[in-house]
Amino acid sequence: MRFKSFKKIFAALIATALCLTVSSCGKGRVEQVSEAAGKTADGKKTVTMYSLYTDSEFEKAVVDFNRASSEYQVEVTEYSKEYPDDPLTRFNNDIIAGKLPDLILLSPSMPVDSYISKGLLADLYEFMDKDETIDRSDCLESVLKAYETNGGLYELVPGFSVTTLVGKTSLVGSTPGWTVDEFIQLADANPDKYIIGDEHKLSLTQAEFFSAAVNGCYENFINRETGECSFDSDEFIKLMEFSNRFPKEVDREQLYANSSNYWNDYYKACRDGGVLLIVYHLRSFGSIRELEKLCFANSVTFKGYPGAAGNGAVFDLRTEIAVTSKASEPDGAWEFVKYLLSDEYQRRYTAEDSEEESGQFPIKKSVFEELARKAMERPYYENDDGIRVYYEKTQWNGSYTVSIGVNTDSDNKKVTDFINSVENIRRYDQQINSIINDEASAYFDGKKSAEEAAAVIRNRVQNYLDENR
Repeated sequence: MRFKSFKKIFAALIATALCLTVSSCGKGRVEQVSEAAGKTADGKKTVTMYSLYTDSEFEKAVVDFNRASSEYQVEVTEYSKEYPDDPLTRFNNDIIAGKLPDLILLSPSMPVDSYISKGLLADLYEFMDKDETIDRSDCLESVLKAYETNGGLYELVPGFSVTTLVGKTSLVGSTPGWTVDEFIQLADANPDKYIIGDEHKLSLTQAEFFSAAVNGCYENFINRETGECSFDSDEFIKLMEFSNRFPKEVDREQLYANSSNYWNDYYKACRDGGVLLIVYHLRSFGSIRELEKLCFANSVTFKGYPGAAGNGAVFDLRTEIAVTSKASEPDGAWEFVKYLLSDEYQRRYTAEDSEEESGQFPIKKSVFEELARKAMERPYYENDDGIRVYYEKTQWNGSYTVSIGVNTDSDNKKVTDFINSVENIRRYDQQINSIINDEASAYFDGKKSAEEAAAVIRNRVQNYLDENR
């Protein structure tokens, strides 16, 4: 669980310290890494990194960096392995106790804003501006700008996807972004339609919509720079009230069982307007063709979440790295961060599987443009004689095969312009989400009015933010 306040953590630290003093319990990898910090057996400088979880892709990046670097060796402490019962609490205890590593692999469940406000993370722009081999303009400006805090960059994402609501242009218009009132007006004008599905569902549950809507416009209600929140605003109350239109539960197994051809029904609903919008995770340039040829069979607009700033979409990420403000090996830490921006690493996003669901866009502009060009190439395979055999890109829509084709310049421009206009990032604070869900459930169960629940949410979240700044 996420820590609730630094006061409670301080008390936990005292208890932990007593435990260590009396019985030496809790001795783990963190202390071992600290004691081993310095140089490796082959003379490399040790760069320490803490993480809650590390996936195989990132582990490979560490291994590749360590092999390539003649000067630095990154050593990772993964808290979920060392302290499986409560890795985040132990992680935060160590951070507050001053056991800062050189690097932190950030996780969505971490209170990143609190780390920044407490001065625990270094401004990566300072490293970047001093390094003659790299420049801010090498990266997509919209991504860097979205992750800035008070003009500083304290977290870097080497790759990203974008989550948004998508609908037919003829239905939602060609301009991204909309107010909560405009969104509600669309739903009111189509009472017999599914309001929102996602890439695989015709309808969301009450909790799914409410969670997605709140996370989509998080920064409308929490100012990351001032630490103030406004969960008692009219927009938040309207979103909560609108969520009541969705069912509490959807028996999807039964839906599948009742349909002889669920996918045909799904795509038909998108084509014919039975579902107005879908939640979509944009991961590749080719996605625009799939949406317009396979799913909606029409021009689409990346409309975004109602009430969110700008175009209403949010950046999502898989890897997020930070250098600590008191790193013992800041130069080595920066070398690893810079490796994540290298052509070698960034081109992993242009591999064959990056056009599939697991793909992401690279943040490096030159590699991003390479991916766009690749989306315009006809797919092929090599036969036994080594000759390229080109074929048409198609997909099954549940009833018949649809020709997807390759991207045009216009397709790539539509995706690029959309990404360049995204302003928001997806934030997930476990403690804040718990407060919101607890109090919102009282409204959904009829125990409180939306205004009463919103007021309690605002007060509880504000107290939490004040305690952690």
